[in-house]
Amino acid sequence: MYSDGLYQQHKHLATWLPNASVQLGDIGRLSGSLWARSGEIPQAAAKVTVRQGARIPSLEWQNTNKFAMETKAVGEVAPGFSALAAADGGLVYQFDKAGAIIFQAEDIVTEEVADTARIRRWMLNEHRAGRLEPDSLAVTRVLRAKSCVVLITNSDGARVEMRAAATVGAAGATAAVARGTLEIARATGMFLQLVVEGGVPLFGGLRLRKPPLRKPRVDDVLLDADPHDRAEPETELLEEDDPFERIGLG
Repeated sequence: MYSDGLYQQHKHLATWLPNASVQLGDIGRLSGSLWARSGEIPQAAAKVTVRQGARIPSLEWQNTNKFAMETKAVGEVAPGFSALAAADGGLVYQFDKAGAIIFQAEDIVTEEVADTARIRRWMLNEHRAGRLEPDSLAVTRVLRAKSCVVLITNSDGARVEMRAAATVGAAGATAAVARGTLEIARATGMFLQLVVEGGVPLFGGLRLRKPPLRKPRVDDVLLDADPHDRAEPETELLEEDDPFERIGLG
């Protein structure tokens, strides 16, 4: 649900677990919206120019509206908080149902491979040699967030309390706006509660299609032609037969 929801909402793949490390040039298998890292592309093929894209102020997604959220200012006495001292500021979420998800990333920078020709060539060669299967995806774009909060409940009535090292603003349409460092003070009934600083919550790349290469047609073969003058059928790629699918790359 987490990976599917973020892909449908923001058109990028999500790391799983959310704090998993993903780097440009990583390679792995993609199944639906779940990607599992298997290694990295050799340095010779992955030696590429990296460019920085536009900054994104924030990204949010949630699959529920059935939760209560309360904020606490520094020095404020708030009965709804049990794990924070009076001098602390913070916020608390109380969820009605299991399976509730909240994702909020702030101050995001995109990095991407400027020219993917080397990576494409390596992937095709590896596939022809039988070492790379269809649905393999090479990471060519990552979104790095200054701060990312991921909350997933495991039971009804789950609750998570967070301490904030900066002012917490009023709640928006989904969640409170928290600038600065956050940390989990107490959590009950949660499947996952993470505050990732400088992590990579979302990424995209090039997926090897299935089947990745065009099959030869009858009219590809001329009966009276010298076989040495013909190109190998599997290397004749037309534009509409592009063996790669761009995922999360705009």
